[in-house]
Amino acid sequence: MRLLIFVPVVCVLGLLAGCTGGGPSAVQREILDRAAEAEAAGRVADAIAAYRRLAEGGVSEAMLRLAALYEEGRGVEADPATAFAWYRRAAEAGHPRAMRQLGDRLRDGDGVAADAREAAMWYERAAAAGDLAATGRLGRLLLSGDPAFPSDPARGFALLEKAATAGDVDAQIALAEALAGEKLAGEKAMLPRPAEARRWYAIAHTSLERLVEEGDMRAAETLARLYAEGRGVKPDGARAAELFHVAARGGRLEALVRLARLYRDGGPGLAADPVRAIAAFREAASRGHRTAAYELGRLLLERATSDGAAGPEAAGWLLEAAEAGESRAWFWLGELWGDPGTQPHDPVRAAEYWEKAGRAGEGKGFFRLGEAARERGELEEAVFWFELAGQSGYERGRELAARHAARLDAATRARLADRLKAFVGQGGKVLAVPAPGT
Repeated sequence: MRLLIFVPVVCVLGLLAGCTGGGPSAVQREILDRAAEAEAAGRVADAIAAYRRLAEGGVSEAMLRLAALYEEGRGVEADPATAFAWYRRAAEAGHPRAMRQLGDRLRDGDGVAADAREAAMWYERAAAAGDLAATGRLGRLLLSGDPAFPSDPARGFALLEKAATAGDVDAQIALAEALAGEKLAGEKAMLPRPAEARRWYAIAHTSLERLVEEGDMRAAETLARLYAEGRGVKPDGARAAELFHVAARGGRLEALVRLARLYRDGGPGLAADPVRAIAAFREAASRGHRTAAYELGRLLLERATSDGAAGPEAAGWLLEAAEAGESRAWFWLGELWGDPGTQPHDPVRAAEYWEKAGRAGEGKGFFRLGEAARERGELEEAVFWFELAGQSGYERGRELAARHAARLDAATRARLADRLKAFVGQGGKVLAVPAPGT
């Protein structure tokens, strides 16, 4: 408790003020160091309390550390939106690494809508402030061919080469990918150069092995991905699992999710292990990772269809994922509740979930409602849902709507058109409604 007592005392003394963009004062640095020690010792709640007090006092390093804890779900439930907010505050306070992290989230749409142009702006600022990794990130973005951002392959390659030569491992990997012709903008800045690609992959591999030995958990996760995907090395599922496990135990939440997927799917040198996959997904989901909750629900659902025992837990995780914004989960909740061979089973609730899936952009949810209506012999209702599925991008729905609509009279088709228009007015995802008789 000494840490928690010490921080309010320095707040009273006014020692937290005045650190917005510059480095922390000696007292603030001491508090940061004590908080980091508490975090390393597993007293994450104490660390969060200290970081939060410093962050509210304007210390950008504390803002950055808070963001990382919310991102990883350590001591708090994972919350991408809150993590993003703290990254932005730290970046706006002048922290170069926070600028780069903010750019990453804007690039990927993590906790916020993706915005490649703003991501590039923050990368530019971070690079100008001396952040080497941001230079490489900007190079990758310029090479990406992202339709939302004007590509510049020549500059992108030059920036990647600059960052890679200076020792940035991510840039070394990205440069190897570019030289191998794996990830290059559509206009192609160069022909593939396999020998140079292999050289940069080897350099990156050596750099990562050294960083892993030094205890860098992010490096462990990155190296695990290279082994899992066979990029620059021979695919090795066992080595990838070992490294993902190290990174996950070191607090890397995404590494835990990737470990779960590796156990679920298996790989070269690693047999699939559903029991371990479920355990890893469950741990990640319990820490607030919504995609892990969805994938756990799906995996449990597969078991539920075979033995009927995992249905309730599958329903719980899928519902948690759906309510957190994972729209695919609504569809699979409908599948779970609509399957008479599993428990729970409730056709009415299944229909509710399928409609929610459709409204969230999963057209196959509307399609399943159409199938259910067709099975009941309700042709007008079936055409209604098939048409919505088709208009939402699920082409099979469009085909069936046209086929079955031909059996309806003009008055029924006119009524259907009115219903479809009313549905759109209630917030459905449908973009257009065909006129009766078309």
